[in-house]
Amino acid sequence: MTGYELKEFRKSHTLNQETMSRLLGLSKRQYQRLERSENPIKEEYAEALLSGEIIPKEKSQSCYGVPF
Repeated sequence: MTGYELKEFRKSHTLNQETMSRLLGLSKRQYQRLERSENPIKEEYAEALLSGEIIPKEKSQSCYGVPF
């Protein structure tokens, strides 16, 4: 997975750079460098993303903790 593919992956999951950097355990600046890079990203990051291991679950719709 290249930086461009990482960016497309992030956008397809409607995540921002701050959220993705937090999920990968990186600073926002480090994450931005990954997206700009033409080189492949670390294999462990790619595997975790593609397996769905680090994508946050959908937020439940609730109001003050009470589902509606």
